[in-house]
Amino acid sequence: MNVRFIIPGLWHGGGPRNVYTLSAQLAKSGHNASVVAFTDLSRIPRILGGNKSIPNLSGAEVTFRREPLAFTYQVVSKASAKNQLLIPIQLMTGALSTMTNVELAFYVATAWQTAFPVLMVSEIQKKPCLYFVQAYETTFRADIIPKYFSNKTYMYPIIRFTQSAWLKRFLDHNYGGRTYHIGMGIDHNIFRPARVVQHKHRIVTIARSDPNKGFDIFVEAIRRLYNTRNDFEVVIIGEKYAIESQKIDFPYKFAGWITKDQELASLYQGSIFVNTGRHEALPMPPLEAMACAATVVITDVEGAEEYTVDNQNCLLTPVGDAKTVANRIDEALSNESLRERLSESAVQTASHYRWDLVVRKFEKMTKKEGLQ
Repeated sequence: MNVRFIIPGLWHGGGPRNVYTLSAQLAKSGHNASVVAFTDLSRIPRILGGNKSIPNLSGAEVTFRREPLAFTYQVVSKASAKNQLLIPIQLMTGALSTMTNVELAFYVATAWQTAFPVLMVSEIQKKPCLYFVQAYETTFRADIIPKYFSNKTYMYPIIRFTQSAWLKRFLDHNYGGRTYHIGMGIDHNIFRPARVVQHKHRIVTIARSDPNKGFDIFVEAIRRLYNTRNDFEVVIIGEKYAIESQKIDFPYKFAGWITKDQELASLYQGSIFVNTGRHEALPMPPLEAMACAATVVITDVEGAEEYTVDNQNCLLTPVGDAKTVANRIDEALSNESLRERLSESAVQTASHYRWDLVVRKFEKMTKKEGLQ
């Protein structure tokens, strides 16, 4: 099986890491799988969103298309993210179409920006294509243009697949078509409990500028918590821009983007991991934290229903309720036996999320669709 996952550029974050990891796992299983990025972010001026730091590629083979159209698209789209300009996604079509003469493979779109060009190449090659949908992207930004185009992608005649059981049901109900559920995997050789539990009063979260991730709710919750106690430390992973957008008046350590899974696991192990998302199809960091025996405090977002059980493997809070988030963190800090019980159950929950099962479902899907 020859498969190419198409991404707009090198990304940071859980969603792109899933793309890299799935590609690497397919390659490990004997398939000719790789990722194609439309330019290296280090080649774009920093003022337009360029970034010399390389994200966690999870062992995937990544190649770059450096045609002028591809570079132009990346510069324009990065500028639009900062300046709210229009995004001419059709520019990618020309860049991607050059690949049709290079190799015969089926292509997988991985974001709304890549769905249209992948569809065009599919029609040129007269073979099916796939769309790896990890979130309902119309909720990502308030801009009319991205909302319009992301919504339109779900109406394309593309075979969709997703890791989220909730998102499959949502897409099938609202857009029709075919959506497969392949599930999510965790590397249990890395994300596992520590032999000696330390940092029991460490609170960890991931800061993202996307409002859906709810970082502002986390900040407000910790601010409330500091009014009653200060016997804990806060470690924030993620985007510097997200940090700068909030008025943080409590002590914290900023770890930036962590590109090594071992470092992430070390932070998660024995900690209280807090996820305050507003809309998420299947939040991955809480699951990895569960695998590390962390005590997870998480908002009751749609996709989290798949693996969360309140007071059994995590502590649930209503979406957008900073006061309850603070109270549940306080509960975890104050009750050691509760944390031990939650952590034990959390590890058991995470054990069911395995990459070998994901690969098997992916293979079954592509065989059924005549792509093998």
